[in-house]
Amino acid sequence: MPAARPYRWRSFPWWQQPILLAVFAWFRLLADVCGYFPGRRTAFAGNEARSVIHDWIRSGVSGRYRHAWPDGDLDAEMRESDHALLAIHLRDDRFAPPSSFADLIARLPKARVQRHDLVPADFASAVANHFSWMRDLAPVVQRICDFIAAHR
Repeated sequence: MPAARPYRWRSFPWWQQPILLAVFAWFRLLADVCGYFPGRRTAFAGNEARSVIHDWIRSGVSGRYRHAWPDGDLDAEMRESDHALLAIHLRDDRFAPPSSFADLIARLPKARVQRHDLVPADFASAVANHFSWMRDLAPVVQRICDFIAAHR
């Protein structure tokens, strides 16, 4: 999985839930006022289309994914998927806490999950958070390569 999932607010620890809802409201307001989300100016992600932010917020509030095509039910497809799944979690990722990560995996009950929980000791930087892995790719890339080799 390339990411933990849309930020479904109910899957976060109780004390983070109101913060996340406030972030959703703030990001929606920024995107609506600016016509796009000014991520570079807010130091959160990059500049994004307003529609991307609206979709991200919709997923986070509802807990449902939205297809690019209107007649599909991605949640149902996820429930029925029995594919091999590589799930990598970064221990110190405050944007994807263990509860949110577990919520995503639970949506794929038939998948053959190979889970890895990466910790600071796995990285040369000794940091295992939402952004650090992009600067120190080796631990993540190695697990992806091993997974692909095992499922050829």
